[in-house]
Amino acid sequence: MATAAAEKDRRILFTLIAWALPLLILATLEGALRLAGFGDNYDLFVPLEQNPDYLQPNPEVIKRFFSNPDHAPDVSIDTSYFLAEKPENALRIVVQGGSSAAGFPYGKNASPAGMLQQRLARSFPTRTVEVILTAMSAVNSYTLLDFAGEIVEIQPDAVVIYAGHNEFLGVLGVGSSLGSRSSPGFTRLFLSMRELRLFRLMQRVVGVFTPDRKKREGTLMANIAADRSIALDSATFQQGVMQFRSNLDALLAHYRAADIPVFVGTLASNEKDQAPFSGSPEVVNPAWDTIVESAQSALQRHEYDQVARDTAGLVADFPDMALAHYLQGRAALALGNYTAAKSAFSAARDHDRLRFRAPGVFEEVIRQAAAEHGADVVEVEQAFEAASPNGIIGNELMLEHLHPNADGYFILSSAYFDELQADGLGLDWKNAVPGHLARAEQPISRVELLQGKYRVDALMHDWPFVAEKKTWNLPDANDREAEIAQTWYAGKIDWIHAMNQALVHYQQTNNYTEASRVAVNLADAFPFEAQPQHVAGMMLVRQTPPQGLRAIPYFHRAVRLDPDSLLFMTTLARAYYINGFSDAARQVAQRLLQMSPDNEIGQQILEALDN
Repeated sequence: MATAAAEKDRRILFTLIAWALPLLILATLEGALRLAGFGDNYDLFVPLEQNPDYLQPNPEVIKRFFSNPDHAPDVSIDTSYFLAEKPENALRIVVQGGSSAAGFPYGKNASPAGMLQQRLARSFPTRTVEVILTAMSAVNSYTLLDFAGEIVEIQPDAVVIYAGHNEFLGVLGVGSSLGSRSSPGFTRLFLSMRELRLFRLMQRVVGVFTPDRKKREGTLMANIAADRSIALDSATFQQGVMQFRSNLDALLAHYRAADIPVFVGTLASNEKDQAPFSGSPEVVNPAWDTIVESAQSALQRHEYDQVARDTAGLVADFPDMALAHYLQGRAALALGNYTAAKSAFSAARDHDRLRFRAPGVFEEVIRQAAAEHGADVVEVEQAFEAASPNGIIGNELMLEHLHPNADGYFILSSAYFDELQADGLGLDWKNAVPGHLARAEQPISRVELLQGKYRVDALMHDWPFVAEKKTWNLPDANDREAEIAQTWYAGKIDWIHAMNQALVHYQQTNNYTEASRVAVNLADAFPFEAQPQHVAGMMLVRQTPPQGLRAIPYFHRAVRLDPDSLLFMTTLARAYYINGFSDAARQVAQRLLQMSPDNEIGQQILEALDN
């Protein structure tokens, strides 16, 4: 019996060794690859080379989603910096989403991150406010979920989400040329395997034998849209809805497990003034062509009753055609039937088979997921409708199909600000900046507005806004701001140089309102450099009337970053004194005299305070 038992033990041991040996070999190879530094760093956040106390979003993070990084689209997160070690008094918020969350076409300062950064910093001047942008064009819920673990690690006080428009045609979307036809669970497993260096090695080997992906001519939209006809309620459509629901559930559950408040917005798009991209039958249909021609002709003649009659027939005979609903909406709008118009425009959006706008069912998905996981719903679409004529979103707030203009971006960010304030986040909001003041101080410069306009104008002359690309040229630059914007648009300078040139121009023309707008943006963009902080403060106090209270945090930050500067210390002492902060002025003046006993400003402040 002992011999049989020993033999059984040996067989078990050998079996365990047989199973463990391959695992040991794989673990050894994995360790060797890591020690050798194999595999590029596509972490979401990476240290800032010139200042390791700060982190920034990785400009190459999009490449982590591709077996061959060369196949990744040319998109990235706008650069911003935040402290690697979160300060005790910090208010840290992370923004997730696609191009609208990223502020396209104006950039980060137009985004919810940029506008919330400025408004929250003004509302909580004694806190370190960091609103961190992780949004970028062409990404969807797979990207948001993949980033979630790294976002939790930086300990945000809240996460802001505005996403859904890219779900079908974004990276890994069901209809994208960069897509995945697999189930959401399998795709997420595939993405998690990317952490293994062995997996990356296998991807590299496969990539060598994979033909290069041919890019279409034209825009990013042209390059990512593989399936250009996804009918409402089709199998592909339902797969996209399932993908959004599954990933959003997992994303919100991840943040709830980490006890991080989440604010997820409903989705706004241009319904009134954006005709469907793909709204007609895909095969020639004489009956359709005849009625559409009649309706469009009547629309041009302002014969709206005729349009209504034609489109009623179209919708009855072709209920799945988006253009029929859209023309019906135009007629109802012209006749003052706003409820019917809104319903028709929404149907046109939902039936548009080229899915660059989120369908209406996504609102239900967002509300259900938020309710299940304790997230706050931000009524973005309602805010846009409330600010739109007759409650129908159009060109008044949108640049094209879904990207807001400057007013629209203010409404977008304000919807989140109001919800953050309503939640409280455990903060005292007694100094919350009111909407009218925030709108006047919104951080988009005219140079950024012009450069964004050029980008959109060029976009609108290409597919899918026109069937074939049309020639578009920059307009004549009739002032210095346009000259700077056009040089930036042409790629001859970057954002930093464009803003510095604009700052010089505004100072030379004594336009300190715009100078302070640009200087504050530069100071917030480089929170580890003292000089931009001091310049921002100086521009604010030179406004009419002076913005002394708003300038003090920038002067204080300049002194903190460069405590040996007599200029910065003197400016801070004067600012405290002028604005009535006697105790703070005395302390800084005394420090100033310790640094320079003969300093006249320090002596004058102390004498004035003692009298």
